[in-house]
Amino acid sequence: MKKSRYTEEQIAYALKQAETGTPVEEVLRRMGMSVQTFYRWRKDLEKENLRLRRAISDLTLDKLMLHSRSDVVRTLHAGIGETPGSHPVKAAA
Repeated sequence: MKKSRYTEEQIAYALKQAETGTPVEEVLRRMGMSVQTFYRWRKDLEKENLRLRRAISDLTLDKLMLHSRSDVVRTLHAGIGETPGSHPVKAAA
């Protein structure tokens, strides 16, 4: 893959400038880049954001499921008079 003329910091700066209200044409002029380059960067950023949001969503769901399962186990143990981590067969031996 071809190495970019611009650093990640420069790309982030250009996108942030446009996001905060600086006209895209002004950002392009200052950075000396083409319209196609700018919009490609923006598209790539949107794809990355979507990928990260999905990863966070998946991890959050996993965490909720683990907490839910943990609560069920605690409830079951409390219902039969066990403390979590103890085992009735081991205690009888």
